[in-house]
Amino acid sequence: MIATFLFMLFGCGETAEAGACESLCDQLVQTCEFGAYPTYESCEQGCLFDESKGADVSGLDQCITKAGCDEFGIVECTHRFGVTAASDE
Repeated sequence: MIATFLFMLFGCGETAEAGACESLCDQLVQTCEFGAYPTYESCEQGCLFDESKGADVSGLDQCITKAGCDEFGIVECTHRFGVTAASDE
C-alpha cells in the first residue's frame, strides 16, 4: 500500500535537474530497495516529474536520508516535501 502511494506520488515524468533526484533514487532504489521503484530509471523519471510540479526534491532527499529505510518515515517525508505539499501552499 505504501509502495503504491509513493508510485502514484512520483508518477512518470521528465524534465528538470537530475542532481537531487540521483541522490534520492540512490537512497530509495539502491540503499532501501524500495518496492515502489523496480528500477532506478522509474524512480528518476518520477522524481523529475515531481520536481517539475513543484516538489522540493532536495528537502525530500534530506528527509528520506534521515528516515533511513523506514517506510512510514518515507511516506511522512513525501507529505512534507512532495507534490502534495507543493499544492497545499
